[in-house]
Amino acid sequence: MYAIEFTARIRDGAIQVPEEYQGKLTDTVRVILMLEEGAQESPDIIDALLEHPLQAPAFIPLSREEAHAGV
Repeated sequence: MYAIEFTARIRDGAIQVPEEYQGKLTDTVRVILMLEEGAQESPDIIDALLEHPLQAPAFIPLSREEAHAGV
């Protein structure tokens, strides 16, 4: 037996296994879930913003050149 470790979000009660491991998981597996401390206490801000983006009336996105200036 060997271990695979990855971080995943639970969506509708399901854990998405990364594609790189899907072909290796063809038999019975033992699953151990470890919650990050405070994970249940605070919502994920990225998920919240993706679902409800902030609207900024004067927003002008950077050009590709501006975004990569000084990199």
